[in-house]
Amino acid sequence: MAGVIPRAECDLLSHDEGAYINFLTLATGEAEYRAEVAGALKYYGLQLLELLDVRPFSPSDGSSREIMSIAMELERDGNPRHVRYSTFHTFPRVM
Repeated sequence: MAGVIPRAECDLLSHDEGAYINFLTLATGEAEYRAEVAGALKYYGLQLLELLDVRPFSPSDGSSREIMSIAMELERDGNPRHVRYSTFHTFPRVM
């Protein structure tokens, strides 16, 4: 789970909100995961506030249908450069 806020060029969030988002990617460890997520955040114009609970995906985690679907797609495609995200859980920013 990544806590993010928008940069000036971001079209995904308004300037007065942030979001918590689950990011999934194929990675061999936490360092690779962080690097892949950082690249995706830059592409989408998002600034990372925090990463929470970074861990390998497991079907037994009780993940939502959305997360399970994303994980299956990543596994099927096998592209280690592919980073997917789930629903944006937005919150108001205090400025």
